[in-house]
Amino acid sequence: MELTRSDRIQGAVQGLLAGDKIGGPSRMALELAEGLIESGRYDAIDIVRRYKAWYDKEGFDTGKIAGMVLRRMSTMSNESAVMDVDDYVGGRTAGCNPVHRALPLALVRFVDDSALTEIANSEARLTHRHPMAGAVSGAYLKILRELINGSTENVLDIALETSPVDFRQYLEDQWCNPPSRGGYAPEVLRAALHFTNTAISFDDALESAVGFAGPENYCPVLVGALAGAKWGDESVSPAHLSHCNSALLQRAVETADLLNRL
Repeated sequence: MELTRSDRIQGAVQGLLAGDKIGGPSRMALELAEGLIESGRYDAIDIVRRYKAWYDKEGFDTGKIAGMVLRRMSTMSNESAVMDVDDYVGGRTAGCNPVHRALPLALVRFVDDSALTEIANSEARLTHRHPMAGAVSGAYLKILRELINGSTENVLDIALETSPVDFRQYLEDQWCNPPSRGGYAPEVLRAALHFTNTAISFDDALESAVGFAGPENYCPVLVGALAGAKWGDESVSPAHLSHCNSALLQRAVETADLLNRL
């Protein structure tokens, strides 16, 4: 049976939850999604306020950089917090939290293809100042959008055709090397592309990624979303979502449905 856009969007959102065994990235993605739904546009000020409110209430698993930024926002502006953290860590702010949470931007029609990279960079800079964090988010979102739109190409070819120059060059230089278990955003997406590209099913992709990454919540988060978009929601079995409570699952399904309508 041919997959519909709705099947692929539901697959991507449920796949994100399936790959996110700890839970922070999927919660931040849902905060982003609900901001897009309520505003009907990308509003950076609203989105970062949502991240901050969630973090203050129950935030966890944000990664080191995002956590430091959101804590500093209690006493300074978002822009100042981002710059302060970037200075504190010596510019090493190209981690994977932005790409982990960015999924909803690929799913809404009001963010058109020409704006996707710019908005990905803006959203990443809410916590991560290094330009590579935004470049990787932009690459990931363009790949996801092609899959959501029904592309039958493999994800590596899509990445090489659509990625921003910075990430495409990195991918060309590094593709033949073994995947990395690190949290540097380009390495995380490269590993995710590897496991999605070589798999024959959602199960195969995610199980291989989880087996590779172990307890680290790096590439499996992206593999879940990419593989879910590729093989659709029916491919995401209840067993893959057993770590999610029913309220979270219902929230994700309803949010995906709303994103599909925008």
